Amino acid sequence: MLSLLSCRRTYYNFRRTYCVYKVFFVKIAVYTTIGMRKISTTLLFIVLSIGSVYSQTSWIGTAADNDWTNPANWNNGVPSAATGNTVIDGDQYAAANYPIISSAYLTNIKLLLVRDGGRLDIEGNLTGDGTNAADIRVSNGAVINHAAGTVSGFDDFQIDGGTLNVSGTANLQIDDDIKFEDLTGDATTNGTGGTINISGGSVSVGAGGSGQIDFNGLTGNVVNITGGSLAVEEIVDPAADSEVNENGGDLTIDGSSVITVLDGATLNTVSETITEDIIINPGGVLNISASSTTNFQGNILNNGTFTTAAGGTAQFNGGTQTISGNQNASFNIVQIGNSVATALVLSIDISVAGNWTVSGGSTFTANTGTATFNGSSAQAISNANTFFNLVVNNSSGISLSGGDCTVTNQFTLTTGVVSTTSSAMIVIADGATSNEGAADSYIDGPIKKIGQGAFVFPTGDGANWARIAISDPANATVEFTAEYVASGLGSTDIDAGSAASIDHVSVFEYWNLNRTGTSSDVTVTLYWETGTGTGIMDLADLRVVHHDGTDWDNIGGTGVGTTTAGTISSNTTGTFSPFTFGSSTEDNTLPVTWLSFEGMLYAGHVELSWSTATEVDNKGFFIEKSADGIYWSEIGFVDGAGISNRTLEYSFTDLTSPAKYYRLKQVDYDGEYDYSYVVSISLNEDYKVYFSSTTSEVVIKSSKVFGQLASLSVFNLQGELLIDKAVEITNSSMFVDLKIDSGQLLIAVLIVDGKVQKFKFLN
Repeated sequence: MLSLLSCRRTYYNFRRTYCVYKVFFVKIAVYTTIGMRKISTTLLFIVLSIGSVYSQTSWIGTAADNDWTNPANWNNGVPSAATGNTVIDGDQYAAANYPIISSAYLTNIKLLLVRDGGRLDIEGNLTGDGTNAADIRVSNGAVINHAAGTVSGFDDFQIDGGTLNVSGTANLQIDDDIKFEDLTGDATTNGTGGTINISGGSVSVGAGGSGQIDFNGLTGNVVNITGGSLAVEEIVDPAADSEVNENGGDLTIDGSSVITVLDGATLNTVSETITEDIIINPGGVLNISASSTTNFQGNILNNGTFTTAAGGTAQFNGGTQTISGNQNASFNIVQIGNSVATALVLSIDISVAGNWTVSGGSTFTANTGTATFNGSSAQAISNANTFFNLVVNNSSGISLSGGDCTVTNQFTLTTGVVSTTSSAMIVIADGATSNEGAADSYIDGPIKKIGQGAFVFPTGDGANWARIAISDPANATVEFTAEYVASGLGSTDIDAGSAASIDHVSVFEYWNLNRTGTSSDVTVTLYWETGTGTGIMDLADLRVVHHDGTDWDNIGGTGVGTTTAGTISSNTTGTFSPFTFGSSTEDNTLPVTWLSFEGMLYAGHVELSWSTATEVDNKGFFIEKSADGIYWSEIGFVDGAGISNRTLEYSFTDLTSPAKYYRLKQVDYDGEYDYSYVVSISLNEDYKVYFSSTTSEVVIKSSKVFGQLASLSVFNLQGELLIDKAVEITNSSMFVDLKIDSGQLLIAVLIVDGKVQKFKFLN
């Protein structure tokens, strides 16, 4: 007896296999004649819906001629519009007999499967039928090489452990997306290990590049662009070990969406423009490749790694942009604004190893965060900038030009000298602070402090660190600008009202301290870092003196510390400009014997010259040189005059290899000694000046960036000015007509970006 107890019908739609399976589960009860016991079982009926079935053809390569159009190479005929699946399976043919599409093949095929080590070379046209059913799938070690012709009419391009190579003049047009997917469920691939290599031709994903490259969160998939072009709107859901490497060619990611770099994913850019906002998630990496420029035109949220390889340039050129997040970013060269005036706002910590330029009417403002300049070679900061925290950590130094760098919170000198000018200085805003510098890190040039609060200016000059400080001004808008000069002012006259209390003043150094804005009186504190360099021997007799434009006035003070290092603070003063040390007795030598000490490179040797105003028991001068300003060696001795009250001139030529630094050690007959200040020699790393006898012109050789404005002055040995003109260094060799009699020994003074270099030559 048969009884129908239940019936269920389930439809399994295997997408794009074009067969619909109707599966019937019928549960029946069978009653035996023995005790009428019921035995239940289930029968499975599968009915194939014939109306939905398409044929399949597979490449077998029997003809061994690689000809796609040869029916002998297919097991079910050449693919056509009626073909459901077109299969190229590496297990079904000899490896050398892979198919090649070598001419136009416009048949509207549906699903193209290249799998299991299969290979397809496309050198002509291939079209899908333009429906959602038309896909290309490459999986499990299979390869598609597309070198010429156009592939179009396919919905998705799907990769599971396979490779797509696009080169030459190929034109690949995918209607929807490129996807890295698990197509087979095979544990060997599982959607990993897929690769797209674009070395030529063009790839467009979606209509007009409006589609996606979807990594689907799968690991180990890579897109390499070394040539050609890739147009896509989004790159989404990359995961660990996934990469998009743009090392040439043209990557256009141009849609209204945000580019998100997920955990473990890497986006490498080379010479690219990215218009979208970028989000770098924790574990994600955005890297600007070496010696390339990436133009960012959207906002960047960095919660992962944002870095730049050596020589790479980050260009921000998108109007109003922000860099924010909770992780630091590392840059090499930074350019803010180019063709578009840009306002870049920073809210994270960054490090910068190269030059920093703000141009085209652009601005940079750091609301929070620290900018650390830590390059291994000299860096430049160009035009006006506003930093929140600014750290200098570059032993090769940093130079400013084109505008001030304003610090609104904290300025820190760790290592290296910052070179400034009157039009490009460090400005410490009201309420901001600065450390005091160090022997190897200070401001060589002017530095400005705005507003209230006692402040120590971290000033220096050449190889000398020499601070100056002010007490707390009474007004919040007052501005003080300080600069240290490691040479005498040129005036030693003492005001009649101070003559009784000042014996002499230093001719070794002075500080310019100027006040602008609202009047505020302060005390002025001068620092000495080495007693032998300043001639300070008796702190009780030390004073602060101020030059009023005519002579020196005593403004008081008593030295604190030791003769090696200490300070002296003046009485409260409301007059400013030059300040230096004075002595109430002759006990502080304050190098009164020195009038000048200079050096320059001539014909491969260093020529030193110095002069003294007075000498007492002067036995002579040891000449010392140093490569680093720390370790010194004696190279010669010049006899002194003993006792003299007139100006004496001395000279010495170092015939050995030139050094960067030179100084004099003056020795008395009783063994006491004193050091001169240190002179720094230009060894012509950046510029070289010489005379061309063939053209009668002064030649300026430059290895620096061109476009620098320079001042060139030429003197004879009598000090007469023969040439004084401004020149623009526009190429590696500049020529300036001399128009003076030949046969003279001349001295040229070249000033570039505030740096003075002297050269001697025979015309």
